[in-house]
Formats: sequence, C-alpha cells, structure tokens
Amino acid sequence: MASVLIVSAAMPFTATTMIYAVQFKSKPELVSSITLTTTLLSVITIPVLLMMYI
Repeated sequence: MASVLIVSAAMPFTATTMIYAVQFKSKPELVSSITLTTTLLSVITIPVLLMMYI
C-alpha cells in the first residue's frame, strides 16, 4: 500500500490543470510548460522514490 501512495504522490500535474487554464484564460502557456517539466522530472523522481521506500 505504501508504494501505491508514493507513486501517486510523485505523479506529475495532470492535463486537467491545462483545461482549467484555457477555460479561465490564466496563462495556458505557463501551465503547459509546468506540466511538461513535472512530467520530465517524474521520470527521475519516481524511480528514486521507489528505490528509497520499497
């Protein structure tokens, strides 16, 4: 159960934030770049967290 919580906590922002940014006209370019960054960082952080806690 702990591994499931660790993986879900380490997941990047979802596409839902992009939908909200477009809908409310609140800097969708910034939101998309943050989403891309967190997705790329998750490739590194998720395996590291799994090695540390499992």
